[in-house]
Amino acid sequence: MTAATAAADALRETPMERIAQFLRRFADRIEARTAEIVDMANAETALAKSPRLAEVELPRTTNQLRQAADAALEGSWALPTMRNSGWEGGTMCSPGASARTTGA
Repeated sequence: MTAATAAADALRETPMERIAQFLRRFADRIEARTAEIVDMANAETALAKSPRLAEVELPRTTNQLRQAADAALEGSWALPTMRNSGWEGGTMCSPGASARTTGA
């Protein structure tokens, strides 16, 4: 627990530019070893190398890392996100409308 707390404290003090750089380099390094990673994943999971692993899973992973790098720089990861699915407080309402309560 002490090590985890120390790691969290260090990460909190790390500039977002450095975190974004790490995430992008990690994605680049994964792509540089695509064949090796795909072979290993195929051996572990028996999923098809192509298209599943090489054209779907690996690119999705590297794209998510790059999206996380962008979010780290722009700060959107720290903002609350509300998804308007038409439900508010368990009551169906139209987009932009407030949930209404009825008197009993």
